[in-house]
Amino acid sequence: MKVLITSDDNSKVVQYGGKHVHQELLEKALKELGITVDYLYPDVGIKLSEKIGIALKHPFGALRYVMNDTMDYALYRAFEYLKFRRFRSVNLSGYDIVHAQDVISAVNLLEPKNLVITLHGYLARETLDYNRFANSRESHRVYEYLLGIERQALSRAKLIITVDTRLKNYVINELGVSKKNIVVVQNAVDTERFRPVDDKAKSELRAKLGLPVDRIVVLVPRRLVPKNGVTFAAQAAKNLDDGRFFFVFLGNGPERESVLRIIETTNNSLVLPAVPNSKIHSYYQASDVVLVPSVTSNDVQEATSLSMLEGMACGKVVVCSNIGGMAEVVKDGVNGFLVEEGSVESICEKLLYIERNTEIASKIGQVARTYVEKNHSYLEHGRKIMGLYQELLAGRAEYTGEQPRGDAS
Repeated sequence: MKVLITSDDNSKVVQYGGKHVHQELLEKALKELGITVDYLYPDVGIKLSEKIGIALKHPFGALRYVMNDTMDYALYRAFEYLKFRRFRSVNLSGYDIVHAQDVISAVNLLEPKNLVITLHGYLARETLDYNRFANSRESHRVYEYLLGIERQALSRAKLIITVDTRLKNYVINELGVSKKNIVVVQNAVDTERFRPVDDKAKSELRAKLGLPVDRIVVLVPRRLVPKNGVTFAAQAAKNLDDGRFFFVFLGNGPERESVLRIIETTNNSLVLPAVPNSKIHSYYQASDVVLVPSVTSNDVQEATSLSMLEGMACGKVVVCSNIGGMAEVVKDGVNGFLVEEGSVESICEKLLYIERNTEIASKIGQVARTYVEKNHSYLEHGRKIMGLYQELLAGRAEYTGEQPRGDAS
């Protein structure tokens, strides 16, 4: 079997974010299972002459982009067209499966055979979360354009994989896709890299990373955007500034200034830029708690959070909002804790409970590790995906229920 993986960004270059991790782990798993895998990513850079050409065609949009890093609809479309020009000339006839990791890359392919699309989120809705557009009118135009891209791409797919049930329901109810072509396969994690460490190694990591050894370290490894609820974590840090906890925020995004403003008078918080995927495991291993305080934003909810899975894989107690894919994975008080979304009080209550009941928290972390090893290892995930490929090639017309494990034959 020969598979082409496509994406709208290059995980070989961009080393941040859950989607990039998923792409790398999928490629790794499929190759270990004996499948030939190629990948197709967009051009990383656009030539200066091409940028000048765009600026001459869209002078006001280009000036606004240079001055304050915001875009209008026309400029956005122009950049996207150039970014994917290579996709429109690739010969796909030699591949049994083309597996797009998003709708943008899928819609730019010419007549893909046996197209599979994995949806990691809500493209049109999540784009609004970045708040990079010049005004509400331009945001709306881009939103409608991307909604059309979602519908167009999904109409071409023979199989759609979503990473949680809510996303599956969105595709069926909002985009009008038949449920027989959709299956849920939750995200995976590299359980070899993300693993528990003993107390000695943990202390050494804290010294190396500049973290206190005598506090409960709460890791918030989140992109700083509204849907990730980072301002609620910051407020919790402010409320718990009594010498027992230390909060570490890892991420970039438009909410950074808001987070800094909330914690500016505290002595228990550190805000760092996003850490590459190849290094972020050290922060998990050095922490005690992983906090994923996501909220509903623009009707978008967190899917099967990779931050959650990576924390669980490291044997940490995770505290997650009771929404989206997180509520499908975490059983409150068993393999982690769930809190009410947007509730600083709920977050603080759980953290104080953990501080008072360290043995219970430790056992919950052990259960979490065992759960992830069994259900979310990258190789087990690869077997599920391979099984779906095989059934697609065999002519299966409907996908329901538990998906089969594949073999390399």
